[in-house]
Amino acid sequence: MSESEKINLNEIIKALDIVLTERTDEDCFHILGHIPSWYQRIFPEFYDAEKNMVKKFCPFIENFLIDATPFWLSEADGRLNSGLWIENDSHMTECPLEASAINIGKRKFLLIERGKIPYEENKSILQKSRELSLSYLYMERLQKQLLIAIYTDRLTGLHNRRKFDEMIKIEKERATRYNIPFSIVFIDIDHFKKINDTYGHDVGDQVLIEISSVLKSRIRITDWAFRWGGEEFILLLPVTSADKSLDLAERLRFIIENHSFPHGRQLTISAGVAQFRNDESIDNLIKRADEALYRAKSGGRNKVLK
Repeated sequence: MSESEKINLNEIIKALDIVLTERTDEDCFHILGHIPSWYQRIFPEFYDAEKNMVKKFCPFIENFLIDATPFWLSEADGRLNSGLWIENDSHMTECPLEASAINIGKRKFLLIERGKIPYEENKSILQKSRELSLSYLYMERLQKQLLIAIYTDRLTGLHNRRKFDEMIKIEKERATRYNIPFSIVFIDIDHFKKINDTYGHDVGDQVLIEISSVLKSRIRITDWAFRWGGEEFILLLPVTSADKSLDLAERLRFIIENHSFPHGRQLTISAGVAQFRNDESIDNLIKRADEALYRAKSGGRNKVLK
C-alpha cells in the first residue's frame, strides 16, 4: 500500500470514527489507521499510546471473536454483525459498541464502531426483550402442561378419549389415502366391579394404574394406548392387520392373567379386535370392536375375539 493510499485510508477511518483492523493470524490483528479517541477513553488499559496500537481487545470484543472466527474461516464474502453492550458502571454514559467481522476475498477485517442507540435506551430495549423471551418460554411451558392435562387421563397417565378421537381421524385419513391397514383393540377388565366392592376404590385405582403400565410397556412405540373410561381401554395400532392385532391382544391377555395385582388377586381381561375397512366410519369401526368384546365376555370372559 502506497503512502498516499495509507493517508487516504487513515482519513476515511477518521471520518467514519471507527476502529479498523485486519486479521492476519488467529490472534493477530494489524491496526489500519488511527485509534479513535472514544476507544482510547473507554478502554485505556487496552491501548498503547506510544505505539498507537491495541495491546489486546476488550472482553466484549473478545467474546464476539468466538462467534466471528468460524465466519472468517469460511472465507465467504460478507459481514457478520454483533452488538457489544457495555455493562460496567464506569461506562454507563457511553454509547454501546457494535462490531463487524468482514470477509473480502482472502482478507479478513474487524471493524468496531459506536452504536447509534444511547446505552440506557438500549439497556431498556434489551431488558424488555429478555422479559418477552422469558414470558414466551413460560407460555410455551404452560401450553405444554395444558396439552398434557387435556389429552391425558389423570389417574393412569394414558392418553384419554379426546386424544383417541384426534388420532384415529389421522389414522383413517392415512389408511384411506395410502391403502394401509390399521386396527383397534377394545379391552375390558373382567369382574372389575367386584374389586371395588371387595377391596375398595383405592385398590381398584391401583389395578387400573398397573394394567395401564402393562399396556404401555408391551406395545410398540408407534402404537397408542388410551383409557376409554372406567375399566375399559382401547389400543390404536397403525399399519397393523386384524390378525397381528389379535396376536398382540392375546399376549396382553396372557401377561395380565399371570400378573400379580394388589392383595395377590389374579385378574383377566377380555378384548375385541377390529381392522379398519375402506370407506367405513370411525363409529362403525368402534362398534365392531365393541361387538367383538361383547362376544368375548358373553363367551366366558378371558378371551380375545375379532
